[in-house]
Amino acid sequence: MLSNISAIDLFCGVGGLTCGLKSAGIQVPAGYDIATECKYAFEANNHGSRFLDKDVSLVTAGELLETWGDTPYKLLAGCAPCQPFSTYRQSNSLEPDNRYYLLNEFARLVEQSKPELVTMENVPNLTKKNIFQAFLKRLQILGYKTHHLIFQCEQVGIPQIRKRLVLLASRL
Repeated sequence: MLSNISAIDLFCGVGGLTCGLKSAGIQVPAGYDIATECKYAFEANNHGSRFLDKDVSLVTAGELLETWGDTPYKLLAGCAPCQPFSTYRQSNSLEPDNRYYLLNEFARLVEQSKPELVTMENVPNLTKKNIFQAFLKRLQILGYKTHHLIFQCEQVGIPQIRKRLVLLASRL
C-alpha cells in the first residue's frame, strides 16, 4: 500500500513531484530546496508538507531519517537541476555550472540514509554523462536494483512536448 511509503523531495522547487507523489497516496513530509521563492507555492499546493530552505550539500542523513520517522518504506526523490546537463545549456555557455555535482550529493544522501526506494527525473542527456553512470554504479553497489527510461511527456499526459529521463531504484 502506498500509504506505507514516506518520501522526501530533494531539489523540490514549487513541489510538482511532491504533488504527484501525494496524489498517488505517498506521504511527503518535506521538500528541500534553496530557492526560497518556491516556499509559498510548495506549501500552498502540498498541504502538510514542509518546505525546508537548505542546500542539499548541507543536509544530513540524520535529518532525513528524523523527517521520515518510523514509516515502513522510505523514498528519496531527487530532481537535481537539469541545466548543467541540458543540450541547450551546454551549447550556449562557456562557463562551468557549479550545480553539476549536486547529483553526487544526492548519491551521498542515498548512501548514508539507505532508503528502500529512490527516484529521480532529469533531462535525457544526463545518461551520456559519466556522473550519471557513476550514480547508477553507486546505487548498484549499495544493493539497489535500478531501472531508467526516457519517455515523451505527452504520452503520459504531461502537456509538454519534450523527453524526460526517469530513474527508479529499489532495495526491496
